[in-house]
Parts: sequence; C-alpha cells; structure tokens
Amino acid sequence: MDPFLSPELPSSAKVLSLVSLHHGLQAGSRPEVPTSPVMKGNRLSSIWRTGGRLNHLQASRRRVRLEEIPESAYPVILELSHGSNFVVLKEKVSGKAGDSYLVQFPDSREAMVVGDRIRELYDGTCVFLSRREGLDSGEKGSGGRRGVMRGLFTRVSSLQWKNGLASSLLINGITFAAALGMILSHRLVLGQTDGPSLVIPVMSVLLAAAVTLGIMKLRGAVRGGQVPSALVDLCFIPLFGAAVFFISGWSALPFLWVAGLICGGLLLSNRLGRTPSLIRNARSAILTLTFAGAALGAWWLVAVGLLNPAMMAGMIVTGTCFVNLFIESDVLIQEYRLAAFA
Repeated sequence: MDPFLSPELPSSAKVLSLVSLHHGLQAGSRPEVPTSPVMKGNRLSSIWRTGGRLNHLQASRRRVRLEEIPESAYPVILELSHGSNFVVLKEKVSGKAGDSYLVQFPDSREAMVVGDRIRELYDGTCVFLSRREGLDSGEKGSGGRRGVMRGLFTRVSSLQWKNGLASSLLINGITFAAALGMILSHRLVLGQTDGPSLVIPVMSVLLAAAVTLGIMKLRGAVRGGQVPSALVDLCFIPLFGAAVFFISGWSALPFLWVAGLICGGLLLSNRLGRTPSLIRNARSAILTLTFAGAALGAWWLVAVGLLNPAMMAGMIVTGTCFVNLFIESDVLIQEYRLAAFA
C-alpha cells in the first residue's frame, strides 16, 4: 500500500517525507514515511524538529507572508487551517491573473492553486527545510555569511530607497531640532522661577507628551519604505543614545535597559520579512509605559534637585524616541533572517 494514502500516518509525517524525497534523501523505489509518537502530538514545533531529524532534514519554523517566501527555499511546508493540515509548496507561477502555486498534498497529489485561495487557509507559518549539515558538502547554504549578505543585497536592491532615506533623515532631524528647541524655550520661559515648584515639572511632562506625540504621528505620516527608513534609524540610534546621556547622564540607564529587552525580544522572534513582530504590534503600549516611567523617574530627580526641569522634558522625549528606533528596527533583523533562507 502507498504509505502516503495510509490514514494511520499523520499528515505532518507525510509532508516531511515528501520533502525528503525532493531533496533526494530516500534511495530506492519504495518511499518511507518515518514517524514517532512525538509526531502524533499537538506541538507543531516539536513535530517539525523531531520529524526533520527522522528525515535527515533541518527544520526552521517561521512566521512569513506567502509572497515573501524565497523561491530558492522551495520546497517548504505551509501550515493551514490553524495547524490542522499541511501542504508542500513546490513552485510559484506568476501571471497576469495573479500568482499561482504548485502544491503537493499529504497524499502526494499535486495541483496548481491560486495564491488568494492559499492565503485564505494559510496560518502565516512556514517550515523551511534543508539537508542536515554533513550529509552533503555541496548543499545549499554552504556559502555562509557571504551567501546571506548576497541574498540580503539582492532582496533590498529592488526597494524604493529614495523616499525612505529622505523621509527618515527628515523626521530624525526634526526630532533632534524639536528636543533642542524644547529645552531652550523651556529655559527661556520658565528658567527664571525661583525655588521648588510643582507646576514646572507638570508643564515639562505635558510639553514632552505633546512633542513626543507629534513626532510619532509625523513619523507615521512621512516615513517611507520600512527597510530604508529602518537603516537610517539604525544610524541614528548612537546619536540618540549619546543625546540622552548628554542631557541626563546616568539617569538615562533605564532607557538602555528597555532597549536591551527589546533587542532580546527581536532576536528571539520567529518573524521574517515584513510580518510585524510581537514587539512592533505592542509598540504603542511599550512607548506609553516607557514615557510614563521616564516621567515619574525624571519628576523625582527634579524634586531632589538632580535634574533641571528643562532637561527633564528633553530627556523624556529623546529617550522615548530612542526606544522607538529599536522597535522599528525589527524589519532589518527580519530581512537578514529571510535572506538566510534565500
């Protein structure tokens, strides 16, 4: 009996075996469908990891849009209908009517399916599979870091860079100018007040909130392509970090802690390409908490005389924008990872 028609074998084992056949890892005319008790469970990450080893494959489970899956990485496995079914994606065909894909079902049948139909069922999770290291010295991906950088350059070279670079340079320049102008105007207007005051710190926080909100809205309105903008933002991260330390000294350390946590979360993310990371989706909440925490901390520093109210406003704005640059740089990490599969 054809093992791919057996109802007793899980679909995950069948599609993994089909991919191993495409990689030429099964010799002879009678294909096998290796399986184990783990592959009959519900944890897809364990299923792909265990099944990959059984089929001499290295499995990487990632969140990526259908149209962004590199054709050079085919065949890959798509998770459909909340992980209840799977297909092997073998080939992409582009035409005037839209994109279509050659898919192989667990029973080994093949069919051309339009992209929109796949997107209706696709969960957004793709399993990339390659030969395990050591099986073939000439396997794809042996180019190492050089191959990844070549794939990244090929992918981003087709992007529209002009608008992204110009808009990001403009908005980051405006952010620096706004922070500096706010500090100077704050000193001119409120710098003559004698003695401690509760009103001045309140005005500083309100001013910082208005400027920060305006900058964030302006970024969303004029920011160009994600990758070019993120590249410019990456260049501005050291400048913003230096500005925060210049304004507030050691009290800027909490911003570095938050940025470090964000970097850790982005490195652990399984998103690729333009699929928004969980941190990007939580951007508003993270920035709100960062702003609130910075405002409370700065208020205490002003109260004990360790921070000037004008510097307080500048620190809050610059520090919040500094954290935001890390959040919006997620696309660079995800593009680099996607290039590794190309």
